Amino acid sequence: MLIIETSIDPARRGNHQLTDHGRFHARFKKVIDSIRNTDLISAGTLLNDLANDVGPDGPPHHFLAHTAEALLTGNWSFFASAFAELRFLGPDGDFFLCAPYRIRREGCIFTELSALYGAIIPHTPLPDVEALIRSTIGDLRQNPPKVLPMRVHDSAGLLSAERGEAFVVPDGWIDVQDGNGPALNNMYEQRRRFTRAGRRCIRAIFNRSSADFLLEPFREKQAAFQLQYEEYQMHDFGHAAGIGLNYKLRHEDILATPSLRGVEEWRADGVAFDLADRVLPRDRAAQLIASNLVTRLGLDAHRLGGLDLDADAMASLMTFHYLIETDTFKPDHSGRLTLRDISYEGLRRAVEPMRAAAIRLTREELASRDPRAIWRHYRLDRSPSTEMLFEEHILQPCRGFYSELR
Repeated sequence: MLIIETSIDPARRGNHQLTDHGRFHARFKKVIDSIRNTDLISAGTLLNDLANDVGPDGPPHHFLAHTAEALLTGNWSFFASAFAELRFLGPDGDFFLCAPYRIRREGCIFTELSALYGAIIPHTPLPDVEALIRSTIGDLRQNPPKVLPMRVHDSAGLLSAERGEAFVVPDGWIDVQDGNGPALNNMYEQRRRFTRAGRRCIRAIFNRSSADFLLEPFREKQAAFQLQYEEYQMHDFGHAAGIGLNYKLRHEDILATPSLRGVEEWRADGVAFDLADRVLPRDRAAQLIASNLVTRLGLDAHRLGGLDLDADAMASLMTFHYLIETDTFKPDHSGRLTLRDISYEGLRRAVEPMRAAAIRLTREELASRDPRAIWRHYRLDRSPSTEMLFEEHILQPCRGFYSELR
């Protein structure tokens, strides 16, 4: 397996066991403990000592030293360019990241000093889609983004546990508001959420045969990691299509409300389905759709902000709306949903209207005379009856499964 276009040597990475670098593992965790306890002087001092000792195989010396200085002085001016250029990655994919991080959840913005100590995990990269986006959708105004799947050894702040972010977007980091840099996907936290609540949630929503079908690609952990990497990478390709997420992030008023951000998330999903159908084998494209539905209906729909305040919950509702429109589901005698066509071809057909609507919206934003006015096209497709069905069949069966999911 290969690592997607980073400075990591795949041959070296294949032999790396993703455990620790001896005594340095415990020392990095002590830095995390100090950050968790808001003892930044200790954290900076410990990290500065590590920067001098860690050696050529660990996280890069200069990045660690700059981070240690920032912890002691509060000056994070080095971070944005170093992050965008992947200067935090060691030759085997190991890294230590620490900086103020911002999230939007429950209608509010939260900022907290956050840290990740971990490593990029092996994965097979997706094909380049730049030419495909240009030929099928229109102009591409930003470089296709990278998603890097990772294993986290320890974390703090807004990147820790269920309350934190498992998918770490680049624009969350300080001074990276334009989104330049990789997204980091915490695959083990994603797996933990799936095994703890997501799988149970899907089985509460769907009857046995439909749930088994949707969950089949998740049975084996490493195969699930690869599939979820592909799902999230295609989703970020979807964000890049159109005028580009980076432009929207630089002009924050474009996606100023949870509803607008929810439409953007849904649009990226629809474009991702279209791209996947064109570059992946048909069964694999269908598995990617199944992975998305498990993520949206089994996790995102249940975030604390709900339909009023959370963009991912709203994206889940919009996806549900289009699946209702295509008559994809029907309730069985127990009240659980069943897929009318339990097959990969059935899944691909079920999302065709959503794909078409997302591509149409993307072309509309490209055609806008002023990109800052694309909000005029960003309508939240839903109806009172759809919301009632969403509450009855998606939200209510999973009530209480999550307690801190932002």
